Amino acid sequence: MAPAALFVVAALRAFVMATEEGGDRQIARIIGRAAVAYALYSAASLVLAPHALLWRDKEAYLGNLTGTFINRNTAATYFGSAAIIWLLALIRELRIRSSRRMDAVQNLRSLMRQPPRAGVMALGGFLTCYSAVAATGSRAGFLLTTVLVLLAASLSVDWWSLAKRVGLWRAAAAVGALLVLIEIWGGGVAARIDQRGLADQGRLQVYSRVADIVADYPVFGIGLGAFEAFFPSRRPAELGSAGIWVRAHSTPLEMAVEMGLPAAGLVFAVFAGALVALGRSSLTGRRSSVIAAFCVGLLGLLHSSIDFSLQIPGYAVTFAALMAAGLARLDRPSRAEGHRDDRRTEREPRTALSGSERPANSGSPAG
Repeated sequence: MAPAALFVVAALRAFVMATEEGGDRQIARIIGRAAVAYALYSAASLVLAPHALLWRDKEAYLGNLTGTFINRNTAATYFGSAAIIWLLALIRELRIRSSRRMDAVQNLRSLMRQPPRAGVMALGGFLTCYSAVAATGSRAGFLLTTVLVLLAASLSVDWWSLAKRVGLWRAAAAVGALLVLIEIWGGGVAARIDQRGLADQGRLQVYSRVADIVADYPVFGIGLGAFEAFFPSRRPAELGSAGIWVRAHSTPLEMAVEMGLPAAGLVFAVFAGALVALGRSSLTGRRSSVIAAFCVGLLGLLHSSIDFSLQIPGYAVTFAALMAAGLARLDRPSRAEGHRDDRRTEREPRTALSGSERPANSGSPAG
């Protein structure tokens, strides 16, 4: 119960904090900067002390970056969430630094001649966190992060209008370069997919057996926290004697086993409702903190459906804070985030380089 209580407390505190002006940006800023610090520490630790995890011996994933987590999949989800935050901060900074008096190419040239410090910091934060995701070697973590980073970008910018302003050939070349970079970043992940596929056979066998247990105890489950003690009696013989399955490697399945289908369904309905509300607001209001909450929410929930990231307190607190901050801003009118020479307070339709909010602190992660 303690991890669940911590999750609720973190969500409530972040919700209250985000109702204050600038509170959502402060939450994102703290999480983003902490993730960069963890990523840099983890990279140094991987090179200098690959067998150590803080003050403990590192027993698994010796060749992969895991941050301060034991499991690389949780690390990938954590750094992926931070990458989304930093990308939105970068887009916001580029938007407010652009000028309506110049076309997209002229704006880009101006930004390259005099790059804003905050924009450089946001770009550095994004590259650091996204590289950390790739270095974990997590297949689902890297693929989901890539998809949701692209989703966050598509919700923040009218890319079709931007492509027409830049030129379709230039836009196509930029997309090609982006795909090459993703392939380079994800080379290790691609190798794992070639060798082992997208899913481990043992995990699929466990899912099948867990589903059988749910069918046997559909209403009340086997008891909260009882999976580790109960599963050995139902362990598939095909798994052999290697490994100890203390989790179902699927948070929804484990909840259904321990709490029963009605309770698990209620929890699912709550999170589904939150995602629907955040998704609708992301399409209309386009506030950065709401988009961040929506994309991070999708990342955490989708990854936890095939692993257990949300059962790890270190990530669960981050997830809860970002989701709550986004939910707190749903009914808050966003102020115009205009260009440097055309700041207006009324709502206006989304354009290639204009948005719907004005940041209070330039260069902080998405708010």
